[in-house]
Amino acid sequence: MTPPALILAPHGRDATVACGLLADSGIPSIVCDDIADFENQLGEGISFAIVTEEALRFADLRGIGAHLTEQPAWSDLPFIILTQHNAGLDRDSGAKALAEFAGNITFLERPFHPATFVSVARSALRGRQRQFELRAHIKKLHDGEVRLHTALVAGRLGAWELDLVTRTLTTSPTYKAVFGRAADAPFSYDDLIAAIHPDDRRAVLDALRQGGEGGD
Repeated sequence: MTPPALILAPHGRDATVACGLLADSGIPSIVCDDIADFENQLGEGISFAIVTEEALRFADLRGIGAHLTEQPAWSDLPFIILTQHNAGLDRDSGAKALAEFAGNITFLERPFHPATFVSVARSALRGRQRQFELRAHIKKLHDGEVRLHTALVAGRLGAWELDLVTRTLTTSPTYKAVFGRAADAPFSYDDLIAAIHPDDRRAVLDALRQGGEGGD
């Protein structure tokens, strides 16, 4: 299901026109009554926002700015600002203030051709859908890390990393526990080698050397 667009155009017929053009393109939308309603509706489930320049003029944008600043790393909510002729960042406007918080802004001058509006809206939607795909990928990676951690804890298995250049060893608390070390105790590469039985030490060193040379 396509996430809805958020529309803030409290004056004139802009909201009606925008909502109708989006509906004809298969994009659902939510029309906000005022800046407070718009701020409350902002969220990760919004595909993009359409705002008239005059709706931002003299508005308190601190709440919107806080929301945009706190977006997760994958998110950059697209904004489409409907401006008057020759308006935008060159004027002392709300759009200029919004640009301090939002980095993904497209200006569309009115009057606009319906096809132009739909093209800009679809472009914003495609960009947002790529962000949603990135969010899903990040979640998948996180879920995999959680499952791995659970499996390691359940099996009392430790995790370790060895920098082959500096011989810096990084270990998990469970790995240290296998060697009888406390979680906050130091455990270096030399400590690891010293903890291996002398009869097995040469085989371990050979395996590390071969792994480093072959990249296995």
